[in-house]
Amino acid sequence: MNVEDLKQIIDNLNDKIWGINAEYEKNFHLSFSFQYTTNKACIFFEDKVLWSSESEEREFYEDKNNYEDLEQYCIKQFCKLGNEMLILNKLLKI
Repeated sequence: MNVEDLKQIIDNLNDKIWGINAEYEKNFHLSFSFQYTTNKACIFFEDKVLWSSESEEREFYEDKNNYEDLEQYCIKQFCKLGNEMLILNKLLKI
């Protein structure tokens, strides 16, 4: 995964929550981001790690000899975060 691929994924994810060209005019306080070094890459939603190259958890498809799509994986991880928040809200009776 190179920097340009990560930039494109982050742009796509932010477009999903902000709208293309920020058309939704909301959610600007929320964002996906990435960090890339010579030996590690991570994708975040705010301060939560959605994906890290150090602990690759995406499903590997042997027939394709490739991992599941990284953007789709990050969306699944984001949804898991949302579900965890709903559970916490119920426990706190909010």
